[in-house]
Amino acid sequence: MTVCGLLRLDGEPVEPAVLHAMRAASTVPPPDQQWTFMDGPFGAVAAAEPALGTSPPVAVGDSGLVVVLDGRLGDAGRAGARPGEGPAHEAARAAALYRRDGAGCFDRLGGDWVSAVWDRSSSRLVCARATLAMRQLLTWCDGRTFVFGTELRHLLGAGVPTRLNQAFLAELLCRTVTTFHETPLADVERLPAGELLVAATGSRRPVRQGFDTLRSVEAAARPIDLDAAAAGLRPRLEQAVAATLDGDVTGVLVSGGVDSSTVTALACHLGATGRSPGRLLPVALAFPGSAHDESSWLDALDEQLGIRTLRVLPGSYDWERWRAETALTWALPPSPTAALLCDVLGLLAGQGVRAALTGEGGDDWFRGWRWHWPDLLLSGRLAALWRESGDGPRTPRHAVRRLAQVGREGVVPIVRRSSPARPPDWLDRRWVARIGLPDRFAAAAAADRSAFASHDRRGRWRLPALRQVAPICEAAQQRHMSLRIDWRHPLRDRQVVEYVLGLHGSVLFAATESKPLLRRAVHDVLPPVIGQRQGKARFDAVFHDAMVTLGGIEAIARHAMVKEGWVDLEAARRCYGHALGRHRAGLAPTGQQDAVVSFWPLFAVAAWLDEVPLS
Repeated sequence: MTVCGLLRLDGEPVEPAVLHAMRAASTVPPPDQQWTFMDGPFGAVAAAEPALGTSPPVAVGDSGLVVVLDGRLGDAGRAGARPGEGPAHEAARAAALYRRDGAGCFDRLGGDWVSAVWDRSSSRLVCARATLAMRQLLTWCDGRTFVFGTELRHLLGAGVPTRLNQAFLAELLCRTVTTFHETPLADVERLPAGELLVAATGSRRPVRQGFDTLRSVEAAARPIDLDAAAAGLRPRLEQAVAATLDGDVTGVLVSGGVDSSTVTALACHLGATGRSPGRLLPVALAFPGSAHDESSWLDALDEQLGIRTLRVLPGSYDWERWRAETALTWALPPSPTAALLCDVLGLLAGQGVRAALTGEGGDDWFRGWRWHWPDLLLSGRLAALWRESGDGPRTPRHAVRRLAQVGREGVVPIVRRSSPARPPDWLDRRWVARIGLPDRFAAAAAADRSAFASHDRRGRWRLPALRQVAPICEAAQQRHMSLRIDWRHPLRDRQVVEYVLGLHGSVLFAATESKPLLRRAVHDVLPPVIGQRQGKARFDAVFHDAMVTLGGIEAIARHAMVKEGWVDLEAARRCYGHALGRHRAGLAPTGQQDAVVSFWPLFAVAAWLDEVPLS
């Protein structure tokens, strides 16, 4: 358990029994010290996450201001924090900033946190979530009571009704989530990252509003030299990694890809230059004999850095274990790759590791693409656009190819609107229409088009992808918290992301390699073979094995999803068989319809529906 509580909007006093039930419902291992607070219509319970310390993450002021902060501030370790300062100190720092700047303080508080601030003088509660947070905060309101918690179990402990949100489950089945706030339960909402929610006695509903200014960061009008951009990025990367290192031992999840290898190499570099405490424990999954085994890359990293990465052999997907966890937590079963990650983190926790670093964020912010080409065209910078379309022989054929590419990537996004997502063929079209899924897809596509003024910003933020992965990452964060591990992501650091967003799009793009800026910034610490690596390992086989173990598509043949008309079983059989055939023939998928991983939501949602007692 970390943070939960409620506010009686009708002004009635909080019932202690409700807070006790919310606290007892937590699935996170309870620490020795817990904090319970009641102040008329407001009540809260808090305890530090097992990996972050022992003191409750709370600051209570003489004026009646109460600040609860679950997580870590982004500038911890950079602005006066000292070893041994735990959750209570972080909350006190947040409280000081809130007293000075009010809700305006949240935007500059980097890191991964959620917060609840109770102001007795105004009978007002403010809940907020960091701009790049993976920690979740769930809420529910019926007009009389506002309930919040970092676990769904907290809300269930308060007696929140458990009605099904069919439209959201349909979007999970489509792998196309249209909102940041919905959950599988109707009226239970996730507070989106970068937003705050204000509830006050005497009001009927809380008001949600954004405080994040990161999305408004404009890229520079002109590009700078790649070496200059890399020189500006490097100290920010080092600061971000340094801020995430534990004082004793820090685990790092490494694959041999550019992102995780960057984090590992920088952590080793900081240690070698005396700028980081503790020691590093790199750990990786090994798949001997498989196409997705990355041992050769790991060997190169070990040799370059003088380390020895702990190699872990994967086990099979444990359906019994994850069904039991679903019944306990009400979270969907993790994907096969997420389950493997839990196994690795469990191993680290068994060795006393409290923090584990990842390369998450590299694909989000450093990927780069031709998203800025339409903006170059609209601004009349045709010479710059032509230069970026490629070099090569000055022949008519090559010129035609370049013109075709400029048309696809520069002209088409201007003259043709992106189409709304389509449901997969195995969802019953009558059900899809009945729950309004096409309208939801169309509304999301229209909102995404109008969310940003430039094509470049729209492409960099990739809101559809962020909406899809957000609930997955939040569920993973919660599982890892239960393992007593704090999951940390230096490449999602606020200062790093803000710097990269401010660079012209051409600095992030190269026709010959991905992530040129990140590679250049760390070229001196990465092995050349990883610095030049192209492509990523695919883990379709892990999904294939997990689904086949359960019995394949026939495992859902008699499921309620089929009986109630959600899933067209014959279409699902046909598409699933086609996808498996391509996979077993060693052929890459041509789209979502024939990708093995696209069928995973069918199995995950089926298991969830089997295990949770809905009202």
